[in-house]
Amino acid sequence: MIVRRRGVSNVVITVLIILIGLAAVMLLWGFLRPALEKAGSQITGDCLTLDVEPISCEYDGSQAKVRVKRGNGEANLQKIKFVFVVGEDTKVSESTKAPGLLETATSSHTLAVAPSSVTVAGEILTDFGDPKLCPESLVKEPCKVIAAAA
Repeated sequence: MIVRRRGVSNVVITVLIILIGLAAVMLLWGFLRPALEKAGSQITGDCLTLDVEPISCEYDGSQAKVRVKRGNGEANLQKIKFVFVVGEDTKVSESTKAPGLLETATSSHTLAVAPSSVTVAGEILTDFGDPKLCPESLVKEPCKVIAAAA
């Protein structure tokens, strides 16, 4: 009596190995894709080149006047957000008039209490037409309290 052994053919084994490999790649891509997409949307090249910083801040009892300087950088700057430090709190105000390249601009903001300092952050328009708020500048300008004009 002849006993014939039957095993799994080499073709079937090769197909199974390929399918397991594809499943592993798809599973890995499912985990990595959201993280990669989120990281790409957080950092914009225009934000890296945007150079906006406060150069003076004066408070006259009711308004803070902040002078902002824009350096070089081809970002499509739309707005400037002003972050005032008032005691232990922060107050955010914005200006829709953004200075052009290598220009300065002055913006007035109504505040009930004198701020101790101010930083600025630029809001740019991305290539897709979406607004993107860039990180605050590293320059923190102290605010001087001046006498109100009579």
